Amino acid sequence: MNMQHQNPLSDEERYVLGKILETGSITKFPQGTYLVCPLTPMTQDFLQVLSVPGFRNRISEVGNDIPVIRSGTPAEWIGENGSGEVGVSLQEMCNRFLEERKQRGSYQSYMTFDRICRYLVDIIGGATLVRKITRKDILRARRLILEMPMFYQRRFPGMSIEQAVEAAKEQDLPRRNIRTLNQMLIRITILFKWAEGEWLIEKNPALNLVRKPSPSEIRFKRRPFSIEQLNKIFQAPIFTGCIDDEREFNNPGPNVPRRARFWASLMGLFTGLRLGEILQLDVTDIQVIDTVPCISVSHISEDGETDKRIKTPASERYVPIHSELIRIGLLDYVDDLRRNGERKLFPNQSLSPSRGSYTPCMSIWFNQRFLKGVGAYKRETTFHSFRHNFKDALQRAGVDILYMRNLCGWSLSRSTFDYNYGMLTDVAALSGAIEKVCYPELDLSHLYMDTGGGG
Repeated sequence: MNMQHQNPLSDEERYVLGKILETGSITKFPQGTYLVCPLTPMTQDFLQVLSVPGFRNRISEVGNDIPVIRSGTPAEWIGENGSGEVGVSLQEMCNRFLEERKQRGSYQSYMTFDRICRYLVDIIGGATLVRKITRKDILRARRLILEMPMFYQRRFPGMSIEQAVEAAKEQDLPRRNIRTLNQMLIRITILFKWAEGEWLIEKNPALNLVRKPSPSEIRFKRRPFSIEQLNKIFQAPIFTGCIDDEREFNNPGPNVPRRARFWASLMGLFTGLRLGEILQLDVTDIQVIDTVPCISVSHISEDGETDKRIKTPASERYVPIHSELIRIGLLDYVDDLRRNGERKLFPNQSLSPSRGSYTPCMSIWFNQRFLKGVGAYKRETTFHSFRHNFKDALQRAGVDILYMRNLCGWSLSRSTFDYNYGMLTDVAALSGAIEKVCYPELDLSHLYMDTGGGG
């Protein structure tokens, strides 16, 4: 393409043409040599008025000896209604974004955006051309997401989001908390900002979606379990004797199966680990370091499996095992697993294929079934409340903030510390800190191995 002509391109035109050439290619066809590039509203407008000697700016498709300025398959650029309108569909835009996110983002971030994309496709329609999505469409999606009931796919299988919202209104079902909802809305803005940067749309229709919380929503936050709740939890049949730990966990019986549903709550209370961190542990993550039994929290499995995740780099850490867990028999449980050749600490737990996590089933069981069954349910307390209990116990004991951050896996603020976050390697000092965690009004002696609490 000869750029030496009497009417040189302006700086803006040079920029746009440069982007076209950057994303496109010069391709030879039987009819001649053509520029093949994504046909977005911006590139279409530009090419239609571009005047460069030797360049014919006719925009069309391959076929019938017609020149080409287009990329991708016809299904990618033409709506399902057969109208022949040019543009990228919402589904295709989401596919491209997710593919890029998979390459450069965390797995959890990818899964979160994947869920948001599925919501948008459900509400707006996957075949809808992205350049035709209006602010009105986005606000409708926002309204439905704000009203969407918790676990709507499990509660209303086969229903669309709009149908589930109407059903939830009739049943007066709870909605997600405003913090979670606003995180979803922020991700919708990010998705369309990416589309704007890729020239798939001219203007982002999804700006300023976050909803300001009401005073009651601001007051609501997750809280630690009260001592009354803790006693109800650990005096429940699953800890004192039940029929089984699957369906009959709240019915008294002769058995105390020591599996995930038994250990997860205890580990959460005495280690502060997140539920996902507990359930994904391998047997090899229980280690002895400088004579101190520890839990190694990381995303790495010694056998090369990829079923483990951590929230942030600071989440990678060693957590000494509290003596109360040892008295209850955690190390004996681990020894049994080793003798049986088990890889996972909780081999009866399954990885959720849609979330890539072990958390969903246990979270629903604990928060919705177990807590309600034992009379310990409160809206502001969930499994994550154990982590709040652990943090509060460390604070009551006067544990140094540096030890707290290492035990809990929090990032260190560079405004406070002169180094990046990482693991404290002095596990003896960490063990001394974790041994200060106690709950004076909670009696767990019925669980000790030497008193016959095993099952």
